[in-house]
Amino acid sequence: MAAQKTKRTSFFFYYACIILLTVVGGFGFHALLKPSNLPPVSSAVIFHAIFMFAWYVLFAIQSGLIKNRRSDLHMRLGK
Repeated sequence: MAAQKTKRTSFFFYYACIILLTVVGGFGFHALLKPSNLPPVSSAVIFHAIFMFAWYVLFAIQSGLIKNRRSDLHMRLGK
């Protein structure tokens, strides 16, 4: 019997992209457009911002790899 092809959904990839755009739009543009209105930030806040941005980018990349059936690269990147 031939292997049945399953229909794959792109929900998680598009959801991750929407979240990433929301984060960049909500936090990034505010910081770039009105930096004079921001209070002084500590190094812990800067570290948190960089770490969380990287996490959202990784989330979008990982879901894109699964969407494109690259589970081998997805698993290597996950380690």
